[in-house]
Amino acid sequence: MFRPLKCLIFCSLLILFSPYESFLKTCCWRHVGTQILFPYDPNSKVFNDMGFTADSGSGWDEVFVNPEHGGGPSLNCPLIDIIEMNPVKPAPAPPGLDYKFSGSYSIAGDGSAPRGYTVTLYVELVDMAHGTTVRSAESTWPCAPSEAGSCAKTRLQETINLAKTFQPLDKLLYDYERIPESLDIELKKDPILAGEQMTITLKNIKDANSRPSKSWQRILVKAEKGRILNGTALAEYKVFEVGAGSIDVEYEAPEKCQRDKETITIMNSCVMNPNMNAVPDQQIGTKTFDIFCVEGQIIVSWDPWHDQLSSVLLNVPKCNYSSTVLKNVPAVIKFRLKPSDDPCRYEVVQKGTAPSSSECLNTPSDMKHCLKFSISHQADYRLTEAYVDFRKNPDRPFFFSTDIQAKISIKFLNVPAPPMPDRETGWQPHHGNNWPLADGYQDEVLPLYQLRIDEKEVDRLKENCLKKK
Repeated sequence: MFRPLKCLIFCSLLILFSPYESFLKTCCWRHVGTQILFPYDPNSKVFNDMGFTADSGSGWDEVFVNPEHGGGPSLNCPLIDIIEMNPVKPAPAPPGLDYKFSGSYSIAGDGSAPRGYTVTLYVELVDMAHGTTVRSAESTWPCAPSEAGSCAKTRLQETINLAKTFQPLDKLLYDYERIPESLDIELKKDPILAGEQMTITLKNIKDANSRPSKSWQRILVKAEKGRILNGTALAEYKVFEVGAGSIDVEYEAPEKCQRDKETITIMNSCVMNPNMNAVPDQQIGTKTFDIFCVEGQIIVSWDPWHDQLSSVLLNVPKCNYSSTVLKNVPAVIKFRLKPSDDPCRYEVVQKGTAPSSSECLNTPSDMKHCLKFSISHQADYRLTEAYVDFRKNPDRPFFFSTDIQAKISIKFLNVPAPPMPDRETGWQPHHGNNWPLADGYQDEVLPLYQLRIDEKEVDRLKENCLKKK
């Protein structure tokens, strides 16, 4: 009475513990041609003895289309379409063949008693896309035409027997192709900064039986948010050959500063021909990782009084200067925070240098005895050292120092004097301090420096530090 229940339990366990490959296999369509030539005169005795006519087949395809021989629906991974070609009239292979059985009969003897004939059939299965022989086989048998049709029957049976050595054909082709079914995805960074690049390594690319995939197999890689920088473009994918089994994919996160999640998807393809686009088929891998971004700005304004020479000129007694700012473009040092292994410490990354340019016209009340002049100031600023450390200095966690290189030009406008040579400086230390991460904060020592940052993001980073202390 317990037999049905035992059967149910056994069948359930069988499904659960069946090899994982049964859930992984990608079953493609494969077009297989058969051309087994009988290269003899249709009017000859041997042609007639072997049972050929002008339109007859060799019987080779019978094995792969007839369920009696394990063909037809039994060949299902890959699914196989058999296309028989005329064995008497050689012709080019039709387009679209993935594989071709290419073979030929050779006959020794003239069929006369007692020797009869010695028949040899050699066949090879060829990968048409890569020119590779997948498997070859040969059979030789004697035949004496003792009665009508005897050699024809023997030839047909021996042909079928040789064809069966290629069965099951679907397993033979699957084992040969080793289509990618699984792989490992290795990230060099997680999280990655918005706008940053990294290498994603795809390795251990294997088929359903855990064997390395063929080097000519192709996989397709897609990023949802960012960009794949290398590979061959195909719609939203980039295509890569498996090669030696390890692929370096160059990835770039979106430049826009926002916290996000990225997903990389990898697909295999059934397309064997390297001259055809690798159409995506089954997903074989996916990886999700974080895109991190907290950015800020240090705005550096220029003050003409900060330049020593202009300060001397502007303080000449009785000139009573009035100043007009003609141009004032502050330097904006843009930076982003980069996580480290310590959840309380972040690197500060600046992209490029920050330029500034300003021009001021200084007009004296006494134009006869005083100089009217303009002063222009061009400068580049860069961070030389910068980090955020909530553990080391909770109230003022943001330390930075800057360098400046500048060019200052002064022109006298009310005297016929040659222009003063420009003053240029190389990179020189300019400023350094510890700041609170507070939006709008201005430096106490040098008020020309001002911070802009999203304080909500700062609070989140502080909380994360406290949780993981």
